[in-house]
Amino acid sequence: VEGVAHSGKRSLCITDAKDLKYTFNPHFFFTCAVSNGAAETAFAVRMKPGANFFVEWRRYGVGEQAYKTGNFLQFCNGEIRVRQAGQMRKVADLPADTWATVRMVGQMGTGTGRAWSLTVDIPGQPAVELKELAYLTDDFTTLNWVGFCSMAAEAVQFHVDDLYIGAAR
Repeated sequence: VEGVAHSGKRSLCITDAKDLKYTFNPHFFFTCAVSNGAAETAFAVRMKPGANFFVEWRRYGVGEQAYKTGNFLQFCNGEIRVRQAGQMRKVADLPADTWATVRMVGQMGTGTGRAWSLTVDIPGQPAVELKELAYLTDDFTTLNWVGFCSMAAEAVQFHVDDLYIGAAR
């Protein structure tokens, strides 16, 4: 959308609606292939009141019935939350119409030290840095899907800008 951006002049505006057939719509995702070394997803985000969405790393394996989840970050009710050990943990408050920058970096592969870190920067607040976060499934070893899924049940918006997905920089 023109005129609402973290940098430059445009951002991606996602608008949810009520009565959609699937709760996870609208959603969008990117495929990638990071199986060794560190992967990174970084973006700027801005929410309108009522926005409710999540960002998730997944691995879809050949011949597997279900995907494996790496990390899960939720943006809801003016808060950013991370899921760890089945529990949601508040990371930061995100006031409506305020840009935040988010960076997730995680080690891929089958060796030791497989964990991920999260950095969140919001103007006027101390930076949040969480390290050594466990992946949600033990056998998450490869990142090949990064998705943004809106879960609101009304006409609300959020914006994404400055998106990067790939090997850690």
